[in-house]
Amino acid sequence: MQRPARSILLTACAACGGAGTDSPTAVRMRGECMGTTWSAVVTLQSGEAYGDVVQLIQDELDAVDRALSTWKDDSDLSRLNRSPAGEAVEVEPVTLDVLRLSGDIVETTGGAFDPTVGPLVQLWGFGAYDETEETPSAEAIDAAHARVDWPAVEVGDGWVRRSRDDVEVDASAIAKGHAVDLAAARLVESGHDEFLLEVGGELLVRGNNPDGVPWRVGVDDPLPPEGTDPVSPMGLAPRPPIARLGLTGGAVATSGDYRNVRRVGGRLVCHAIDPRSGEPIDHDLASATVVAPTCAAADALATATLVLGPVDGLALLERIEGVEGYLLVRTGDPASPLEARLTAGITDVLLDGPGSPGAAPPLGR
Repeated sequence: MQRPARSILLTACAACGGAGTDSPTAVRMRGECMGTTWSAVVTLQSGEAYGDVVQLIQDELDAVDRALSTWKDDSDLSRLNRSPAGEAVEVEPVTLDVLRLSGDIVETTGGAFDPTVGPLVQLWGFGAYDETEETPSAEAIDAAHARVDWPAVEVGDGWVRRSRDDVEVDASAIAKGHAVDLAAARLVESGHDEFLLEVGGELLVRGNNPDGVPWRVGVDDPLPPEGTDPVSPMGLAPRPPIARLGLTGGAVATSGDYRNVRRVGGRLVCHAIDPRSGEPIDHDLASATVVAPTCAAADALATATLVLGPVDGLALLERIEGVEGYLLVRTGDPASPLEARLTAGITDVLLDGPGSPGAAPPLGR
């Protein structure tokens, strides 16, 4: 997959035992896929082999990567992006599903989410190769912006085609979430009803954790340690959770403006580029955590919310049935640097942190 559009650490706490007994045992599993890592906590069934469950998860994740990678020359998306305009390219069902879902979210978000935004991401120095520190010219921004054109992508029955040669499709902002959904579905089909599964920070839970209580999902503190440079390794290091959610089902994804940042033209910019304007985001929303029925929806909607900002982003999440959001907004006040803005239903799962019932004001930094 292409470099992730956002990177944020979501941690889940669980007590895990070892495998090798006939009684149900919760075990932690890890692997690599899509240029990142995956992990899971799964309660093994009686007589079930640890390696079989790991392979089940890995196979599903690898299948999504083979179809949607922009790094593999033979993936569906790579072949589509090389194809002449107007040529129908046969693709796997998973590619059709992801692109159809992407189209729905493009429409729902008014274009704040758009899988054809890649030329702008590259232009601002967040692509795989070009890490410019110069502010792009207005002409260059206009030229890249003109290539952001989701309507140029047509999804048919078993095929996809582009009406323009210069439009490229990149599903990085939704593919990891969809891979989590598919692997989780395989776990359920094989008889598992209590597990946590995450890929690159996007996660889905089912049932209770091994302690018999809802899964605890931690949301990163978006403020860097005091005195650190946001673009330094120290500034990008994992941070203790600022809040925790308690879930027995559903998916969680977070987008933040602090994990992938650069200095361009003397100013600090983040990876989130607004497909509608062609510019990096410029508002006070530091992070957007989305809880949704599927990980693909949480993944894409977190990206869109970060682009839209604290007001329009919160309004978007409030409009979508079954979706909740936890937004952390910079206030500019050293004594209380973050304000939490919540959808109406998020308090049902918010255990602690800014905005939780009875929470104390955030500490100064």
